[in-house]
Amino acid sequence: MNAQLISVQLIKPDHDFATLASSIDTAAWDDLNEIDQGDYTATSLSNFVRQPRTFLVTAHVGEEFVGLASGSVMLHPHKTGQWLYVDELDVVVSYRRQGVGTAIMDFLDNYARELGCYELALGADTPNEGANGLYKSRNPDEIEPANWYCYQLKKD
Repeated sequence: MNAQLISVQLIKPDHDFATLASSIDTAAWDDLNEIDQGDYTATSLSNFVRQPRTFLVTAHVGEEFVGLASGSVMLHPHKTGQWLYVDELDVVVSYRRQGVGTAIMDFLDNYARELGCYELALGADTPNEGANGLYKSRNPDEIEPANWYCYQLKKD
């Protein structure tokens, strides 16, 4: 695929979130994605984008939705300046290894620089060879071993 055909855009508060939610919901995902149909709604997307210091970008080939990334612009209590944390980057199954992830990462790198961030950071699950290969190919300054702990907070 010609990388010039991939467009990546920052989603703003006036976006058509119903159409975007439908595009995400009907896209082909697999177990490498943590996306379940119906997870994204117009309300959840709109609420997320309207939060201070968050971002959502989408990738398209022509009019077709092919991927997304979201995260936050963060501050450390022990450093001056801000950094870009990418919480998730997902590419539709049929568009993997065709430059979509690279296009999204290029966009995020430029976005972080425009914001004056000193760092861009993200992680990938160990079994996700495609994502890890992409991130390693970008010559990171560090690759840190990590464990990720998640606690589901149950309502009483």
